[in-house]
Amino acid sequence: MGLDDFMDLDSETKKSYTKSEDDNEESSTQKEVTSKSGPYGYSSFDEYEDTINGTVEQDEELFKYKLPIYPHITLFSAAKPGKRYTRSRDQKKVVCLYHENTQLKSIPRELLMLDTGECERELCIDAISDRVGEDVDPSTSVNLYMFGHTRHIVKMAIGDSMTDNWNLNNIDHVLKSIYNESYTQEFRKRDTVDDKLKSIDHIDEW
Repeated sequence: MGLDDFMDLDSETKKSYTKSEDDNEESSTQKEVTSKSGPYGYSSFDEYEDTINGTVEQDEELFKYKLPIYPHITLFSAAKPGKRYTRSRDQKKVVCLYHENTQLKSIPRELLMLDTGECERELCIDAISDRVGEDVDPSTSVNLYMFGHTRHIVKMAIGDSMTDNWNLNNIDHVLKSIYNESYTQEFRKRDTVDDKLKSIDHIDEW
């Protein structure tokens, strides 16, 4: 269901997105493996850093920024799909996964709610209007972006490579590892070797 079904279309109602990985990632990875290998399939940390293409805006304190993948709706050009960026406030690395220019009413209501942090249709419209600095309505042409938190996505993939059984303990362990919690249980790999996922970011070089 799109925005058409979410609001009364008869009533018309109304910052872009730049560098340094999160503290735990740098301290646990860079200090332990200084020049031996880089994160996420890169030969060195510097090589990975060279793939960062600038900064993306992060205006609000919203839960979506804690998720592995999240939307961002704006009138402006924010990023290019396939390029990595640093978020302006928390300095986390993200990758632009998707971009589409579409009318606001074509965006599913659930995505609009997640993007704005509001649940009422008028408040969602107001939040977008405040973000872009001008009035918008359901027929307004907007840019919908989907971003992925690089670390979160790779941690989930590494977790998948380590288990055949997503029981509650393994799910809990991966979530704690993704969010850098200070304690994590040992995680049993498929080959029966115990390892701590929280401190792992190395995969074979691509």
